[in-house]
Amino acid sequence: MFGPTRNYFDSTHGAGGSSGCAAVGLAAGRINLADGSDMICSLPNPVGFNGVYGLRPTWGFVPSDPMGDTFHNQLATVDSMGRSPGDVAPLLDVQAGPDPRQSLGLRHVPTAGTLDADLRGRCIAWLGGWGGALPAEDGVLAHSTAKLQRFADIGCSVESVAPPFDLTALWEAWVTLFAWAVNQSLSPLYDQPAMRDQLKPEVIWEVERGRSLTFADIDRASLIRSKWFAAAVVIFTRYDAFALPAAQCWLFSHDLDWPMSLGGVAMDGDHRWMEVVVPASLIGLSCLAVPADRNAGGLPI
Repeated sequence: MFGPTRNYFDSTHGAGGSSGCAAVGLAAGRINLADGSDMICSLPNPVGFNGVYGLRPTWGFVPSDPMGDTFHNQLATVDSMGRSPGDVAPLLDVQAGPDPRQSLGLRHVPTAGTLDADLRGRCIAWLGGWGGALPAEDGVLAHSTAKLQRFADIGCSVESVAPPFDLTALWEAWVTLFAWAVNQSLSPLYDQPAMRDQLKPEVIWEVERGRSLTFADIDRASLIRSKWFAAAVVIFTRYDAFALPAAQCWLFSHDLDWPMSLGGVAMDGDHRWMEVVVPASLIGLSCLAVPADRNAGGLPI
């Protein structure tokens, strides 16, 4: 309505989204806390591009409005943003906790005041570019790898690990479940011709794909999700966390809808450049976006 939200560090670039305004407001000191919702990259994308912190909590910790189906769709969750973990933690404590109107909620133990923990001996698995399966813009993986030294400096061990699951299968499961969720939420707009005309082509494509899905399609995608969850449990028997870049590219011009190619690989849709976050969002893992130092060109990630 008011033009593009411009990046805090470089006004010729975009802020990321969907919570771009929130991330820029935090970076600029206009607000101290922000919440949003995240289905794939609405949290790590904008906070990563604007150098602030964002937490996508474990699915079920923060209840959403009990509208429509509350059993099947487990992709989107409410998130917490701030300029430091010390700001994010008390916001999460306010947001989290079971809602008796929702059957799948989780109990929350307050985290504010417990952040000064001794992290020596904690183990972090660095998944990088998922064994080369994820195309990335030049410098993103090298910069992120170098910044992981911060964790080693405070006594953590950081190990590069092989991809624990087939990324193609994860993408196909997410694309299917995402289209199904978008169709559920936006069908009331799509069904009104005047409103449909105001939806962008990518959203229309998602709704129409969601409507074409069969029960067998949904079941197959959910089975892949279930197998990945089981594989992730195995990872966490050895590691306390796994690390990935928040995006596969540096922030880009606000004139672009999305990067058309990365590392010489054409992006076949508006989510491919953020595929890196699918492993977490697909199974509702908690995900903290941590700002690294900016690169030589002044761009954050």
